[in-house]
Amino acid sequence: MFSTKPKQVAKVYKIDEAAKELNLGFGRNTLYAILKNLKIVNEHNAPADEYVENGYLILKVPVLPPNKNFRNHPVTLVNGDKGLNFIREVVEEYLKTNQVLKQKRSERMPDPTDEIWAKY
Repeated sequence: MFSTKPKQVAKVYKIDEAAKELNLGFGRNTLYAILKNLKIVNEHNAPADEYVENGYLILKVPVLPPNKNFRNHPVTLVNGDKGLNFIREVVEEYLKTNQVLKQKRSERMPDPTDEIWAKY
């Protein structure tokens, strides 16, 4: 007999959504930087095969028509609660021995009154 109940599908999160869901205190870019340092994602933000095979992350490559002005980039997705718990654990472990420097955008830009800008 067929079941009348719909099959439960794990929620899939984009990296920015995962950062918000986990309430890490930082966003997508910092999370990607940590995952790169841990070799969980590569320089193109694609997950290592090991983490895809273990079901923590999903690699999605958009299929777009060929265009010389645009390059398809992989999209890394976090696979449900299993993936969120994995990300939480590795980030918490990482933060025990590493410091994440957070700056507001305004703090990243040099002060226009500094000497460096005098020649411009």
